[in-house]
Amino acid sequence: MKIKESLKKGDPIEIALSCAEYKGDKYKNECIEGRLRAEEEIQKIISRKKDMPFFKLIIDPETQKSISLLLQKDIYLGIKYRSIWKETSESN
Repeated sequence: MKIKESLKKGDPIEIALSCAEYKGDKYKNECIEGRLRAEEEIQKIISRKKDMPFFKLIIDPETQKSISLLLQKDIYLGIKYRSIWKETSESN
């Protein structure tokens, strides 16, 4: 199961992405924690923009792809961060 693999890896973005696709209750607490940690990661990346207001941030392409996908699949995070994420990030 994809969610179990994500939990083993411990990557908050991957956990939140797996949880966005998961519809059961078995991993509810893990999904809540993963989503909160993913949101912290997104905020951390976006906050770097304050140091360089006129530049797009260069982010690892894999991380950018994962976060963009998460923002598409998770309605709450998408509404909150999608537009600023597009303005902030730039792949290598």
